[in-house]
Amino acid sequence: MVKIFQLLTVFILLMLVVTWFFRSRDFAFREYIFSHRARYPLSPDISRRLLFAVVEGAFGLLQVFDEETGLIFRCGPDGAGVLEIVNGQTGEIMQSLAAPTGITLLALDPEDKKLYMESEGSVYVFAPLGARV
Repeated sequence: MVKIFQLLTVFILLMLVVTWFFRSRDFAFREYIFSHRARYPLSPDISRRLLFAVVEGAFGLLQVFDEETGLIFRCGPDGAGVLEIVNGQTGEIMQSLAAPTGITLLALDPEDKKLYMESEGSVYVFAPLGARV
């Protein structure tokens, strides 16, 4: 009977350690870099997946929210040439990137996490570091 209690105790402790391990893992932020310029039109497969930015506030701030990672991707007022990646929970700016000026469209592909920006007829693609082009 003592052996059964010992095995049960070890099993419970092991389950607590496994549970603690998986709960303590945080999302690892991967920096974004400029990937390439794409041509219009984008493939229909990509176009169907895109989440488009909404215009926030009186200044025309474009932003899109990725529910999976909790990140907010936003471009400055009137496409000021700055792309910010913000932690949606803390509001901390995780990364700030130079972007084309005059951005009129910002979209996120939730499947491969690439950002698409339209400026003056060209599509600029930003991707997480190490992502396939």
